[in-house]
Amino acid sequence: MKTSLLYKLNIVDPSVIPDLISMAADMGLKIRIVTLTGGPCAGKSDSLIHLEGAFIKRGYQVIVLPEAPTIIRNQGFRAEQGVYPNGVCQRMMILQNESFLINAIIAAIHSHIPGTVTNMLIIRDRNSIDCAAYVPSVASFEAMLSDMNISVAHICHSDVTVFLRSLAVDKSRLYKRFARDNRIRFETVDQAIEADERLLSIHAKYSHPHVVNNRFRSFKHKIKRVIEIILDALGEPKLEKELSFIVRGDAESILERLGISRDSFVDIHQFYTADGSRYRRITYPGGIHRSYIQAIKIDTDKPDTRIEIESHVMALEFVNASNHINKDSTPVDKRRYFSFIDNGYTCFILEVDVFASGLPRGYIRVEVEYGLRKPNISSLLDGLEYVDVTGRKDCSNRSIAFGTFPTDLFG
Repeated sequence: MKTSLLYKLNIVDPSVIPDLISMAADMGLKIRIVTLTGGPCAGKSDSLIHLEGAFIKRGYQVIVLPEAPTIIRNQGFRAEQGVYPNGVCQRMMILQNESFLINAIIAAIHSHIPGTVTNMLIIRDRNSIDCAAYVPSVASFEAMLSDMNISVAHICHSDVTVFLRSLAVDKSRLYKRFARDNRIRFETVDQAIEADERLLSIHAKYSHPHVVNNRFRSFKHKIKRVIEIILDALGEPKLEKELSFIVRGDAESILERLGISRDSFVDIHQFYTADGSRYRRITYPGGIHRSYIQAIKIDTDKPDTRIEIESHVMALEFVNASNHINKDSTPVDKRRYFSFIDNGYTCFILEVDVFASGLPRGYIRVEVEYGLRKPNISSLLDGLEYVDVTGRKDCSNRSIAFGTFPTDLFG
């Protein structure tokens, strides 16, 4: 009786995932799945945040599935404590991973509006394959899956898998700095390298990932490469160039001129805490999805140079942080409208920052991302008073707010 009950509780059937995705497609809901994984301190959390924003601006509904191992460990199931066998913990992670994905697809199908066409991106923060790196052997992992009635092929379901190499592999000094300021990082450099190589060998066997190393000028370029890989895999155009304008006028008329829907916007609430951390709450279109993000500064090997790393946090942590706002700073609220335009001639994204952007009253920032063919933005802004500030470092919101922006800008 006991064994039978445990077996029933152990059932999750990821073989239904392809059928669910096919069912969704028949309804006009096109679901694509991206898996992001990698070694310790590889930039996964930062990449998740940027991926979310990049695809929302392209008109996708985006769901980010949380990392199952972190949830399981936070519940107290830690093999190293000796209370629960490692096999039990890994089974729980597999069940959590697969149930997250299945439930997300089912919820998307139930909430889809009949007669509409929607592109949805589900981003998995690791998947069940990662568990294979933490059991005695590949054979024991496959035996565990077989005992759970789960096939390797079904837990690998993804349109593209990206593997980020740990900083420990080729930037060990920077890894140490990150690990020191990250309360959930416990691996030494050697342990991180071992974990990275073990994970990579497992994914190379099962999921054939795109591997992204750390040979970039900056972490920003590494994240950009991750986004490019996923755009290529999904057949989406890459938008690599940017334009920036400051326009004089009211938000309503400029949005109408640019053809941007009033429903396509994100609201951002941002503040700094007494310890210098920056927190943001981003509310996405429709108001049904929010992200809570913490950003902290990390020292680098270069004097007077620090870099900022970001990670998702729970809503409770965000609320607690809001009780410790730096008294010398003021919380900021922003509203940013956006529109993805693909007219067959060129593709570009328009963004309009219309609320508390740091600009003087009556001025609005318009930003454009585009690909190989430059859009004719001047025709859209024709008749408005505007200035092209692309690439001008003296036109940051902060410098404008402090009056360093030319007062005779518009004559």
